[in-house]
Order: sequence, then structure tokens, then C-alpha cells
Amino acid sequence: AVGRNDTVQELGLHYRGGTVYDGVQAFENLLLHNTTLLLLYLKSHVDDEGARAIANGLSHNSTLQTLYLNHCRIGDDGTIAIADALRHNGTLQKLYLNGNRI
Repeated sequence: AVGRNDTVQELGLHYRGGTVYDGVQAFENLLLHNTTLLLLYLKSHVDDEGARAIANGLSHNSTLQTLYLNHCRIGDDGTIAIADALRHNGTLQKLYLNGNRI
């Protein structure tokens, strides 16, 4: 629903459970289809696989300006995927990866 929403500009999720890969796939779709979201805050247990999903969405997104992925479980592989996605993204201005496994 948020993926097709035309009013939400900021979205945050703080999840305390295990890895949220299924949820991250939803955020991949959000980044692929949403045209109004400016800020996405995910403080959760996103791992490298989840980071790759987010990176795929990010590489096609043209509106997101700020992405917080603090204190997740992202390692070198996930960070590289995000860095590669930024080559195709001209709108992201701020990326936060504090507290990850990098």
C-alpha cells in the first residue's frame, strides 16, 4: 500500500526481533514504486541479503534523499551492494550505516 501511496514522505521502522528479510523485500518494492518517499529509517536486523534487496530498489529509486540503516546486521557484502546501487541513484543525499558489521 505504501509503495503506491502518493502522500507519505517519511517512514520509519524499528524492529527488535530476528532478521526481517521478508519485510525488507517489501521495502525493496517500496523503493521501486513509491514516488514521494524522501526519508526511510530502518533500525532493524537487516542482514546482507536484506541490504541487497534494498540496494536493488535503491538503484531504481528517484525520490529518496535520506536512508538510515543504523544498527542492523549489514556486513561488507551488503555494504558493497548498496555502494553499487548508488552508482545508479542520483537523488540519495544522506546514507547512515552506523553500528553495522562493516
